[in-house]
Amino acid sequence: MWEPAQVGAFLDVASEHRLGALFELAMFTGMRRGELLGLRWTDIDLPKRVITVRNKRVQTAGRILDQGTKTGHG
Repeated sequence: MWEPAQVGAFLDVASEHRLGALFELAMFTGMRRGELLGLRWTDIDLPKRVITVRNKRVQTAGRILDQGTKTGHG
């Protein structure tokens, strides 16, 4: 668990990285890595400020696969 000052320091440095926005999204949403990587623009409604997690991206046996999220049983 990071202290607020640590989060701020990390995001200051991350803002210069090409994936800075992704790091910020991860920090403030709690989304998992596969969920973040599976996002598409159609999953994001900027005016409503809503992100819908529909897919996840995983690496298995050297292949990258797009999968649905957990089922209702998961």
